[in-house]
Amino acid sequence: EQPPFYMPEFVPLAVLAGTLWWMATRALAQVTPENLTLQIESNFNCRAQVGGCQLDLFSSPARLELTGVTLVPRDAEADAGSNPATRAPYELHATYFKFRSATLEADLWPLLLQRKLAVKKFVMSNADVKFDLLPGGENTLRTLFSKPAVVSGKPNPSSAALAPVVAA
Repeated sequence: EQPPFYMPEFVPLAVLAGTLWWMATRALAQVTPENLTLQIESNFNCRAQVGGCQLDLFSSPARLELTGVTLVPRDAEADAGSNPATRAPYELHATYFKFRSATLEADLWPLLLQRKLAVKKFVMSNADVKFDLLPGGENTLRTLFSKPAVVSGKPNPSSAALAPVVAA
């Protein structure tokens, strides 16, 4: 005879709930200002600084709040992928992009299952942008948002694949 508290139909539900909880706590542990800084630098040609962040996975959609974000031209610290906490302070140049706070809303399932951020909405407040206009209509801000040539001290495979196409 089975004990009164044993209900086999709830075992799969309990396993699913435990797995989702584990995935959520793992995702929360990955969202730190240092990790976000390195993620930004691996995707954009800039040196980044993220002052703070807070992730709410249990809202619908999931919400990430960022504070004190600054993007400046890429330097050796960003190329090396060094620990943001031990870096020398950055200098504001003639080109920068910074904002005091932003709220990013994203789909939860790609974030939990694939550790990818599928952004639905991104709202910034108190932004400050400075750039130079170049002859021909280009601007220096565009370089901050291009693919980096070096990520964590190694050539970026995605920018290396683009080089022959650009040369042609």
